[in-house]
Amino acid sequence: MRTFGLFVLGVVAWLAFLVVQVPASYALAHGAPPPGVTFDDVHGTLWHGDARATLRNGGAMIVVDRLAWDFRPLRLFAGRLAYDIEARSPGLEAHGRVEHGFGGFTADHVSARADATLVPVLFPLAAAWQPKGTVTLEAPQLAWNEREITGAARAEWTGAQAAMPQPRALGNYRAELQGSGGPAKLTVRTLSGDYAVRATGTVTPQRIELRGQAGGQDFSVALP
Repeated sequence: MRTFGLFVLGVVAWLAFLVVQVPASYALAHGAPPPGVTFDDVHGTLWHGDARATLRNGGAMIVVDRLAWDFRPLRLFAGRLAYDIEARSPGLEAHGRVEHGFGGFTADHVSARADATLVPVLFPLAAAWQPKGTVTLEAPQLAWNEREITGAARAEWTGAQAAMPQPRALGNYRAELQGSGGPAKLTVRTLSGDYAVRATGTVTPQRIELRGQAGGQDFSVALP
């Protein structure tokens, strides 16, 4: 039985090796990218390569000048398909490892720094606020599937500005996510600044719910 198991694992690894040798330009041209995502200037293979990516969501758009990927073959022995990812563009730097297996997705050692003007690409409703400043994200390890989120992440918005309705300086803010199965807990608070925000909520792979106070007023948000 052990010999058979090693044989099956070897066949799977060999097939995966063949797949990742496919030219990335061919795979991206004939595959189905996520909605709103297009690729051009593609180089390399599915094993190692890079491309220029354009993301559109509502009326917002971001062009990632270099989206690079590097396949990590040893993770196949743990039943995981893993890639190290790096994204670079004016106003954006991000890197981390993304894996997928039977238990769902994981993101490890994720670090990102972006201009806040790019936030509406992820959250189109934020476009009306015309956010400015710098957003950073650190996620040592996150895991999620259709049911739950585990792990931790922290995001900060520094030098925050927004139109309310006129542009104004707000302050510096931190959001922390903590999951141990089921919905993850989300907290948001002011680090410094005159516009005070304090809120708590929950996050699932399908929905974000947050309620608290901002500028002395109660609020409640549910996304999507």
